Parts: sequence; C-alpha cells; structure tokens
Amino acid sequence: MSALVMLSSLIVLAALQALLPGWSGMGFAKPPLLLGLVIYYALTRRRPVALTAAVIAGLFQDMLSLSPTGCTLVPYLLIAAFVNAYREEVFILHPFTHALFGAAAAIAADLATALLLAMLVPGSNLGAAAAMARAIASGMLGALAVPIVYQALWRLDRALGNVNPRGVPWQ
Repeated sequence: MSALVMLSSLIVLAALQALLPGWSGMGFAKPPLLLGLVIYYALTRRRPVALTAAVIAGLFQDMLSLSPTGCTLVPYLLIAAFVNAYREEVFILHPFTHALFGAAAAIAADLATALLLAMLVPGSNLGAAAAMARAIASGMLGALAVPIVYQALWRLDRALGNVNPRGVPWQ
C-alpha cells in the first residue's frame, strides 16, 4: 500500500509541478513539490525507502525538464541521504523543520543541478548570478511549498492507515 501511495503522490505532484508557472522575476523558479515528497519520505521512512523516493522523484523531475537524466537525481539522492541521517535529531512533525529543510534543500538542489548542467552540457552555462537568483527563489518557494506537501502527504498516510497508533509512520 505504501508503494502505491508513493507512486500516486509522485505522479500527482509531478503533474502539479509541471502545470504551475515559473516565477519570471527570479529565473523561472517553480515550487519544488517533488523535493517536498523527497523530504517527507526522508524524514518519515528508513533510508532505502527514502532513497527510492529520491531516485523516482529525480527521474520525474528530469523528465519534466530539458536537462539530461540524472542532473536532478544526484542532488535529490544526496538530500535524501542527508535529511534521513538527521531525522532522529529534529522534530519531524513541526512545520518549521519542513520549511527549513525545504529552503536549504531547494537551494542546494538548484545549485548542484546548475553545476552538473554546466559540466555535462556544453554551452549551457547559466551564469553565477542567474544561478544564484534562481536558487534563492527556489529556496523561498521551498520554504513555502515543502510544509504544504509534507502536511498533505502526512494526512494521506494517516487516512490510509500507514501510521502506527503513536502517529509515527510504519517503517
């Protein structure tokens, strides 16, 4: 049941992310909805499930963009591993935690993706100023979008019985 929930959530969030317009003032940044799913699974599940969510979300993100496959997958994997390593040290149900991880992860993912694109695709150098502007915009959008995505996925897990009686997701 959990795998079906993850896959359906990935499809819905990927469709929403594709339909949302980019913020033209800051490098056409979009709310990182798929990154919100990665952070949710990294905070609430064991490492193999979190990394699986990161791989699939990274592939979906790369399919939605013009970048080569793997440019988003690598940063999402690193973010999932980092967040999952520290999930016992933070309050996983607090919106401030979600906003903080969302902002930091969105900035890191955008900068890493820009760096990978500059290395892998000749002539695609975005420029340092444009990459920083887009990363800052993504960070702001991540701080807003990730708590919303987290709360939606948390409520879905609760409604489907994917959490134990203490409110912690089944591992």
